[in-house]
Amino acid sequence: MSFHIRLLAALAVALGGMTSAANAALVISDAPTSGVNCAAGVCTATAANAVLNAKSLKKLLVATDMKVVSGSAAQDIVFNAKFQWTKPTRLTLDAYRAIIFKLAVVAEGTGGVTLITNDGGTGGDYSFTDKGKLTFWDTSSSLIINGTPFTLVNSIDQIAQNFAGTNPAYVALSNYFAASGTTFKKSPVHQLNGTFEGLGHVIDHMAITGENGKQAQACTGLFYTAAGGSIIRDIHLTNVNILSTKGRDVGAIIGCGGNSAILGSSAQGSITATRTASVGGLVGFASSIVNSSAAMTINTNTGELLKREQPYVGGLAGYADSITGSHASGTISASANEYAGGLVGYGITISLSSASTSVNLPDGTYKCTQVKHRRFPSLGGGLAGIGEIVDRSFATGAVTGGHSAVLGGLVGDAYYLSNSYSTGSVTGGVNSCIGGLIGYAEPVTPDTGITSSYAVGAVSTAGPYTPGGLAAFVKNGSLFASDVWDLDTTGISDTSHGAGNVANVSGITGLSDAALKSGLPSGFDPAVWGQSAGTNNGYPYLLANPPQ
Repeated sequence: MSFHIRLLAALAVALGGMTSAANAALVISDAPTSGVNCAAGVCTATAANAVLNAKSLKKLLVATDMKVVSGSAAQDIVFNAKFQWTKPTRLTLDAYRAIIFKLAVVAEGTGGVTLITNDGGTGGDYSFTDKGKLTFWDTSSSLIINGTPFTLVNSIDQIAQNFAGTNPAYVALSNYFAASGTTFKKSPVHQLNGTFEGLGHVIDHMAITGENGKQAQACTGLFYTAAGGSIIRDIHLTNVNILSTKGRDVGAIIGCGGNSAILGSSAQGSITATRTASVGGLVGFASSIVNSSAAMTINTNTGELLKREQPYVGGLAGYADSITGSHASGTISASANEYAGGLVGYGITISLSSASTSVNLPDGTYKCTQVKHRRFPSLGGGLAGIGEIVDRSFATGAVTGGHSAVLGGLVGDAYYLSNSYSTGSVTGGVNSCIGGLIGYAEPVTPDTGITSSYAVGAVSTAGPYTPGGLAAFVKNGSLFASDVWDLDTTGISDTSHGAGNVANVSGITGLSDAALKSGLPSGFDPAVWGQSAGTNNGYPYLLANPPQ
């Protein structure tokens, strides 16, 4: 099993485990202490639902090092109080499973922190949610995570210095960092080799402009590239401004991510790439992305595409092997001959994810009837240009293309698609292939297909090819099962036009808007889907991935 698959599986388990923390956890809060015994520098949970008063913990920490232990009863530790101390003492959080920071924890002096997860349990991790972060005012403080010491830094220059060596490094951002006033002409950190831990902090106003690479293969982002097995997590970039004039792979955090993983991170800002291969709001090219997001304005419709490269552009990633629990928003203005998706240009596996990005593609060069599998001139989808395996995901953004584009409300092309939906409009010009959910459908084995999914967004084209309420172009007897489109909202009212090029495809059904809102369609599993008049405008929604 490859690195990225193993890591993705572990992180997905961790995320699933953390969702149950509220049911059994030791919560550090402003509430009175209950179900906790403190003695000899150790506070241990004695009940499944335990509370440790933050002020009481602070008084103890002033005098001596303190260790907080969840034990197998509480399992998780949740920090749900603002907490700071000035003494040079160490706070250790020892969780049977997971540690969750919901508010800021600050070492204002030279105090240290140790985090321990999965101490007896499995599938746990540490995370920063809501306003959670772990801050050190002094970079000489000590941070140890699961036995690994991390070097604390407080600037991009220090990040670069600590990753300049050949051996893997473990580096953590100690505090908020404003990069205002500094414009980098190339990626400020050459290679991520090891782990970069943001501790929930923000790097603000990072700007990369100008000539950022002497060769066409250059990569652009906070990190130029990443060594295999590297991890970047819990970092947030705001007000990013990247102009890539010679980059191949471009992303706010990593340009060429390679066999690396990104967890719990985000980016907000803009990217303009004048010469493209893979461009994404968070990363140009990466292996695994988990629980991350991007809100970016991306413009690649400004120049040439690299020769012999198949270009991808996505709101989160240009290309990714796997994306789980992630979201993208913003706008994409792509070039002709690109694969463009609101979340990812080309994603191998996409699950429990969504996009509200608007996707715009210019004119292509081939008519709808001239398409060849995976050789489209302009292919776009609200979630993915190509999503080989898509599960429990959705898109709400509008998808627009010029002449000869292949467009779907969710994906331009997919091998396997299940329990997913799109609500955004799909609009194409002359000679375009337009489908409410998917542009091009060609499952290649009996184990692949398009199942239990639906489309409700308005579908329109300048012709002459007939748009499909669900799919634009079905090839080789594609396997559909329990798929639905809205006869009223899509504008495709002919019940034979579930697919654009083949009439009356088995497994695709047109339903009135009232019928779609009145109950789950046949074949939609109530263990996967929910429905309520007050959620998702009354349309079915995913229980494990509800509308944002």
